[in-house]
Amino acid sequence: MRDAEERRHARRLIPFFFRPIPSNPDARPKTLYTLQIGRGLAALAVLFYHANLIIGLPKYFGTRAADIFMPGRAGVHYFFVLSGFVIVLAHWRDLTESPDIGSFAWKRFRRVYPMIWVVLIPLMGLVAIAPSFSPAGGASPWQFLAALMITPPLHRPYAEPFLVAEWTLRYEIIFYLLFLVLLKSRSLFVVLTLPVLIAGMVSLSSTTEEPTNFWVAPYFLLFFMGMAGGWAFKSLPIGRPAWLLVLGLAGLIACAWVAYRTDITPLLTVAIGLVSTIVVVGAARAETGRPSALARVFTFLGDASYSIYLVHYPLLSISTKMLMPVTNSPYLAFLIVTGLALAGGIGCHLMVERPLLRRIPRRPPGFGRRAKES
Repeated sequence: MRDAEERRHARRLIPFFFRPIPSNPDARPKTLYTLQIGRGLAALAVLFYHANLIIGLPKYFGTRAADIFMPGRAGVHYFFVLSGFVIVLAHWRDLTESPDIGSFAWKRFRRVYPMIWVVLIPLMGLVAIAPSFSPAGGASPWQFLAALMITPPLHRPYAEPFLVAEWTLRYEIIFYLLFLVLLKSRSLFVVLTLPVLIAGMVSLSSTTEEPTNFWVAPYFLLFFMGMAGGWAFKSLPIGRPAWLLVLGLAGLIACAWVAYRTDITPLLTVAIGLVSTIVVVGAARAETGRPSALARVFTFLGDASYSIYLVHYPLLSISTKMLMPVTNSPYLAFLIVTGLALAGGIGCHLMVERPLLRRIPRRPPGFGRRAKES
């Protein structure tokens, strides 16, 4: 009896992502906490990156406080990979059996649009009253509509007129539409995806990540890397996923170091996508149970990541303006504004996003019954 107790105690000391995979696939947990932990860490990375960037602007403090967080932009690339991975897992039955297209479309709409409208509409009102508050210096009537619909911009270079982070959602919506086509017709999916992939490959010859054209960008490649990772997770045996996770994390650290020393180029973006895919697959396959108490903090941040992502930039901008008369230290300002933006994002999640999602049905009336949160 004592030996059994000692063995159980020893197993508790092993981090959950280094434990062996259960032999029974059905024993794998239905909720992959590592995915939420990754979301939380990526959201923090983007928040720190933007805080450092804003504080360093000449109109504010003129000095960046924490350049070590400049590679945090890669958190966006991780989000793209994770999106492709999650969409395959959440809709595996749709891919392998008869698809429930209406349910898929409703779930994507429910997850993305209501919350961004909550954030966008006040910003739009502010820009309508005082165009100088727009990050782009103003907005046309078409841009108001395009922001609400999250459609691709008509031209580049392009500055978001209301919410700086919305550019990523424009790519996300196109990816969702392509996935919807995949559920409907695989041949049509190939026809539509091929030029997108070719454009992504063409973008790799550029020396700057900022695309001159919305479609000629490496970001779609990241989505499809995530989809490939989702397929591998569901279909391929991986004997030692902990080592795969370690390999991916080492690659991610190496990419972050390169990004710190230089700029993020399209080629580096793809490299970040590849190692992010390895991290996501390795972490998800190695997971066997609930995370530790510390890890659950980041799981919660993962749950709140969409709200944090949407509101952090306006909160950073507003709080930095307010701190200008209070302190001339960019380091103190960095600590304060990141704390305020994080608290604001968490508050938005708890007081707005959660109640809002509870009031929106998970299944559209008249469509299929297989609706599952992702």
